[in-house]
Amino acid sequence: MVSRGAAVIAALALAAQAAAADEAAVASHLAAAQRARAALRYDAALDEVARALAAGDATPAQVAALYRLGGELAAGLDRPAEAAAWFARWLTLEPAGALPAGVSPKLEAALAAARAGATPLALTARREGDAIVATVGAPAGVVRAIRVAAAPGARGVDGGVGQPLPWPRGQAAVAIALDEHGNHLAYAAVPAGGRRGGGPSTPLHRRWQPYAGVALGCGVLGGVFAWRTAVAQDEFDALRADPTGHPLDVYEAVRARGERDALVANLGFAGAGAFAVVAAIVWWQRPQATSLAIEPSADGGAVTLRGQF
Repeated sequence: MVSRGAAVIAALALAAQAAAADEAAVASHLAAAQRARAALRYDAALDEVARALAAGDATPAQVAALYRLGGELAAGLDRPAEAAAWFARWLTLEPAGALPAGVSPKLEAALAAARAGATPLALTARREGDAIVATVGAPAGVVRAIRVAAAPGARGVDGGVGQPLPWPRGQAAVAIALDEHGNHLAYAAVPAGGRRGGGPSTPLHRRWQPYAGVALGCGVLGGVFAWRTAVAQDEFDALRADPTGHPLDVYEAVRARGERDALVANLGFAGAGAFAVVAAIVWWQRPQATSLAIEPSADGGAVTLRGQF
């Protein structure tokens, strides 16, 4: 158990380190682009933006910052159509995106042209049995693939938009919209859903319900024969009270029937009590519904412990 837990922790740590390294590479290119822009080397800055996007695995916030910077740089180079294209992608990720007041008319014009035809990216994901299907609402070509993983920085299963991607029930996931370079554009959490096959089955002898059912049956049986015993006793008393008298074998038959019914009634009540005690013990010792799960969120993952106590 300890070695398995250590392996899980190590795998999560390696995934986090890899994701941090990818984000650091993107951040390095973005910083280089901003330095080149400050030096008025707009072409060099735009090249750094392209390198940052080509590196892949950028977060949605990083991608949005790169799209915006690309639009500003293209407008500064007097390329209005290219600037509008950059801004359109930026508005796809940030529909309410706006530039600071007082920017140049070239930037305002390019942003206005982009806003006129921008479509926000809407990512939705649903579970279909042992698979997850993700759909998007965005301009054609923006989202090139879908990844399903345990967390945004973890490895997962890649596929097309609308394609069922295998993911077992009982495990939460996050659907990730990817661009042509593998950058993350949006996240959609997918709940764990039901366990595959209803989960591990509890053996019959470890369930309290069968014992309780037998106890109830024994109690009903005891009650029925207790009633029959009372009926036999009333019949025997009536025979004794009859002044005309009856043969001895009639008295003996009624007495024997009453004793037999009384014995069955006592056995029924004893069985009911015994099985009720067993049912209570099994119920007390039943396995508790406790689970440890790693659940994704938009900015990472969380370890959750659920249980009944």
